[in-house]
Amino acid sequence: MIEERDILASSILIVDDEPTNADLLEMVLKQDGFHHIQVTTSSRESVGIYEKIRPDLVLLDLRMPDMDGFDVMAAIRKIEKDQSPFIIILTADSDPHVRIQALKAGAKDFLSKPLNLSEVLCRCRNLLEMKLLHNQLMEKKDRMQQMVQERTAELWTTNALLREEIAEREEFQVWLKKQNELLEMIGQGGGLTDCIDHIRNFWKTLSETSSCVHLLSKEGDSFRVGYQWGLSADFIDKLDNLSQQGESSSSNLAVGRDEMVVDIFPEPDDFTSKYSRLVFEEGYAAVWSIPIKGKENRILGTLDLYFDRPHHPDKIDKAWMHRISQLAGIVLERTRAEEKLSRVNSQLLHSEKLSAMGKLSASISHEFNNPILGIRNVLEQVARENVLDDGLQELSLLAIEECTRVMKLATRLRDFFKPSTGVTKAMVLERAVEDMVLLSLPDLRKNGIELDRFYQPELPKVFAVEDQIKQVVLNLIQNAAEALPERDGKIEVRVIKEKGCVLLQVKDNGSGIPDDIQDQIFEPFFTTKKDEVKGTGLGLSVTYGIVNNHGGHIEHERAEGGGTLFSVYLPISGNEQPGLINTFARAERSLV
Repeated sequence: MIEERDILASSILIVDDEPTNADLLEMVLKQDGFHHIQVTTSSRESVGIYEKIRPDLVLLDLRMPDMDGFDVMAAIRKIEKDQSPFIIILTADSDPHVRIQALKAGAKDFLSKPLNLSEVLCRCRNLLEMKLLHNQLMEKKDRMQQMVQERTAELWTTNALLREEIAEREEFQVWLKKQNELLEMIGQGGGLTDCIDHIRNFWKTLSETSSCVHLLSKEGDSFRVGYQWGLSADFIDKLDNLSQQGESSSSNLAVGRDEMVVDIFPEPDDFTSKYSRLVFEEGYAAVWSIPIKGKENRILGTLDLYFDRPHHPDKIDKAWMHRISQLAGIVLERTRAEEKLSRVNSQLLHSEKLSAMGKLSASISHEFNNPILGIRNVLEQVARENVLDDGLQELSLLAIEECTRVMKLATRLRDFFKPSTGVTKAMVLERAVEDMVLLSLPDLRKNGIELDRFYQPELPKVFAVEDQIKQVVLNLIQNAAEALPERDGKIEVRVIKEKGCVLLQVKDNGSGIPDDIQDQIFEPFFTTKKDEVKGTGLGLSVTYGIVNNHGGHIEHERAEGGGTLFSVYLPISGNEQPGLINTFARAERSLV
């Protein structure tokens, strides 16, 4: 709907070479309420005025000197170009051909001279209302076109997002399928290397990189490369060395932040660490590192990917990095559990062997003692009858002593393998030590090994399980004997009081314990002996467990002049209350 004020606010240009007509039209229009009126009697000036003010309506005389109405309309059309001007022709010519020609030239209406002023006002209002309606329609058309363009753009954007979402869903379905394959592989016992190789077949980013898994040390202060794909042995050694030296790396940063870290390495002049220079010199420009966690978020290590170009991860890359780190944590935990189970099974098997050996020893001791006792009784009877000359009498007494020694040896062997009660009691430590020394002496002498012992007088008693302490002594003596050189081997055994404890020391003059295995000698099944019979790797582990369970502790150090000195501190009986030591029976000691 067009408002009256909008019509009266329109601009009108009057072009007539007769000043009287022009003034009359201006007066009539102003009286009707129009205020924006421009008048000219020059046809040439009218074109410039039109271009300047762009009026809504033109009242144009058709017959004028210089430029007639047709020329003026042609000039106005050039100015408007695509727009159609609103022009009313003023003419006294009644020829229909002239009027048709004017309409073709662009006129919208006619007013015949002499003018009817009421008609003039009516025609002007009608054309201006038509002009305003036309403008409204054009505005609505423009708005509709803009809306259509905006909706079309929205549809294109929505379609693009939909296509992207469909692609992501398809990729996600593939991702789920591959994860299920990995979980099935892990469930069937697949190792970390098998899983990574499988992932490399379908994750392009991983297939284009070199990668490794850094495992955190037990102390939690350094990393070592546990698994690797595509890295050189020299580069791995250098990485391990830098970690041992405490140099920071992408792995340290990922563990410290507890998140995935992306390192892009700069030009050589910008290096700030040995790690950055090493990675760059190896030909890598970027490293992705993410922590690998086990149970209760315990850090096991990191997964590191090395790129030969600067490369930032996208959403799928980040998802795969997190998933692989989770799978690696599962596999590493399972591998450690399997290794632990294997050790326990080996310990159980060893304990079964010890149990069988104990039964066999008891049987042998019994079968040995009976005939030996009979032989000794006969010899003693013969010796008492004095039927032998002096030389034979001396031999018979020697034979009696040897029979007694064999019987005592068999008894010690039986007692050593007798199942442990686990009950502590006050015991004389040096007496148990001497029993084990006497048990070991025959083998030591046969191998040319000298054994010296010293027992401090009037030592206090210790609360302990006697047969377990005997095993500790025997293990230390045997361990010392196996570390001795082929000639001039010597073992020293001392029992003294020190630091409120009874101290047992076993020293040898062997080659000593190498520095690189100092922290491993008490681990189960760790041995440097090639002979599987002599070297089960359980002796020192069992000794360590027994001493700890008795409230004591064991130390080792390099002895003066070479060799190794083991020191076992056991609490004096006044410092501990008697009770049960939580250890296994003799046949199961290797599990301590």
